[in-house]
Amino acid sequence: MQGTSPSGRRQATRYALILAAAHVAAAGLLVFLLTQVVGLTVLAHSSAAERLLVVGAAVLAGVVLDVRAMRRRSYSMGLERQTPKALAHTSREWWVTPLLWGADTGLIWTTYRVSFCSWLLLVLASVGAAPPWAGLVYGLAFTVPLLVVLAWRPASAAECEVNVPKRTRPQVAQAFGVASMVLLGGSLLWLPHVVA
Repeated sequence: MQGTSPSGRRQATRYALILAAAHVAAAGLLVFLLTQVVGLTVLAHSSAAERLLVVGAAVLAGVVLDVRAMRRRSYSMGLERQTPKALAHTSREWWVTPLLWGADTGLIWTTYRVSFCSWLLLVLASVGAAPPWAGLVYGLAFTVPLLVVLAWRPASAAECEVNVPKRTRPQVAQAFGVASMVLLGGSLLWLPHVVA
């Protein structure tokens, strides 16, 4: 994905756009299905107090798991796998790899996750507390920064060494995840109708 020629940059851009579209589509579809199938069923057969208890327990578990991951300098709960590199060799068509890679990561539960927040979205969708379009927002929260970084990438290998930002440690994202889960937990105490 790091071509320095104009054609290499165009190829990298197309690759990233397909990956981003597949990621957003997979996340959007998964969360939509959870809200419409599981979430509506849970809403019909559970009380607001029961749903509040489930979300509160998930928030507490998420904070504990993310704090533990921060201390261990590791990732949060998730399948300990990455999208296989062999995927790049599954087809002669160049677009298959970013399509499958984006769909795999967009499914939320299939690969490493930096923060438990990804899992919390699945819990919220499953109890009917997330809107059906929340997966699209989740997908865009990953893909928009990715596309912005790629749009600002240097034109030459020499510029790459000077201008590429250093990788952000997972602990920064985990700290934001913990803060957002604490805010969600606090809002549930003050606004219990969020999951009602």
